[in-house]
Amino acid sequence: MRALRLALAGLTLAAATSTAGAQATAVDMKFIGIGNPNAIVGNVWGGVYTAQAGGTITSGGGYIGGHTIDIVCVDMLNDVNYGQQYHAWEQALSATMNRSLLRWGGYADWYTRYKEAAWLSQQFNGKANGSMDVKAIHTAIWRTFTSAQADQIPVAGYGDQTVWAAAQGWMSQAAAAVAQIDVTSPNYWSQFVVISDQAETGAGTGATWAPLTGGTQEFLSTVPEPASIALMATGLLGVGFVGKRRRKK
Repeated sequence: MRALRLALAGLTLAAATSTAGAQATAVDMKFIGIGNPNAIVGNVWGGVYTAQAGGTITSGGGYIGGHTIDIVCVDMLNDVNYGQQYHAWEQALSATMNRSLLRWGGYADWYTRYKEAAWLSQQFNGKANGSMDVKAIHTAIWRTFTSAQADQIPVAGYGDQTVWAAAQGWMSQAAAAVAQIDVTSPNYWSQFVVISDQAETGAGTGATWAPLTGGTQEFLSTVPEPASIALMATGLLGVGFVGKRRRKK
């Protein structure tokens, strides 16, 4: 099955790699199921899914810990299976990313493409499961990276051709949105991370079409804003304080 719900384990850093000032964090992952909204384009799954981050793959093949996050697949050419566990690289979306670790880092305009996909990933908000919008948005994400390939989604006899027509409209909107955000709110992109399987191999840079090969699908996710983290910490402190007061009583 394609882009379903993935569990990311190991935001508790297993290792890191850096190139030209960029740093990628090693993170363990486990694929755990389907999220919402979801859609099937032809026979390919798409939409917003859920991952579990912060856990660990044990030596015995188990998975321990983790918290839930949303993920969006940016990779229609590879698969991930239910319950699958693997090691990945997590990188904040920025121009200084180590593009040699990215599935689509071989494009000369790779950073623009990832930003377009990131913007599109947020357009699922408020959309109904299985709707034309959900199908078209995820088709637009996939085609943002696979435009040099002949395997369009959908192709003739494979799915509803109106999905592809609608996807082209979303791709145009994404290009315009990125151009505007780059001028008015460039920090917008700092909320996103790209999660790439460490098993991906190949020449990831220096070619018009040079995706890495092997490994599972690549995903985009968002990170909590500092204010949200601070509120969470405050809440936890409050819970601890109440607990202490109860014990004293």
